[in-house]
Formats: sequence, structure tokens, C-alpha cells
Amino acid sequence: MPAYLLEQKALREDTQEKRERLKREIEGYTGAGAVYRRRIRKFMEEHGIWRIEELDYDWRKVFAEEIRRTVKTRYHSLYLKCFDHIKQYEMRKQVRLQVSRKIQRYPYEDRLLFLPYHPAQELVERMDACPERPE
Repeated sequence: MPAYLLEQKALREDTQEKRERLKREIEGYTGAGAVYRRRIRKFMEEHGIWRIEELDYDWRKVFAEEIRRTVKTRYHSLYLKCFDHIKQYEMRKQVRLQVSRKIQRYPYEDRLLFLPYHPAQELVERMDACPERPE
């Protein structure tokens, strides 16, 4: 078999492996309907995003634009809320995996901070519980 065919086969297998891992990650979150999770997984696969931790506010804006073009208006907020909850689920899971009890310091970064994706998820949980916050 020619080398380029072997390389393509290996690339396909690698991509299939990534898809399976992504599916397991997203299916680990059980808070939203399967329809929303499938749409988010499809979006991630189309854009080559293979880990939930790679999602950020910029990807959220791209997802929101795609949703506006393809989904009825009344479902936009539900898809975005599911997107945010999946990202928060992954962040909280990562925090639980950290064993050290050191006080975490969050470095200043030159990028936009979307509050629901803040590394201090306990702050985000308090904000979610606030009854007077605007959507």
C-alpha cells in the first residue's frame, strides 16, 4: 500500500478516536437534552475542536451565529445555555481533579473574560443563584 494511503488511513483512525473521546466527554454531561448535546458535538467536530476545555467565548460567538442561521429563534437561548453548561461542567470537573489545596492565583491574561467561564467556578455558582441578575 502506498505511503500516502497509509497516512490517510492513520489520520482517519485518529480522527475517529478523537470523535469517540469527544462523544464520551459530552455524554458525561447529563443536564440538557440529547438534541442540544448532539448539535454542540457536531459543531465541535466540524470546527476541529476535540476537547471541551478548548471551548471559549470566541467559539461561543461562532456557535451563536450558526444557531441563529439554522435554528428557530425561540431555541437560541436554550442552545447557548446548554453550551455554557457543558463548558462549566468541564471546568468544575477539572477543579475536582486537582488534588492540591493551594490557593489558586489566576494570572492576568490579555483576552476577554466571559464570566460564566471564569476559573473560579464557586463564584459562577453564586452568580447563577442570584435572583436579580439579568440574562
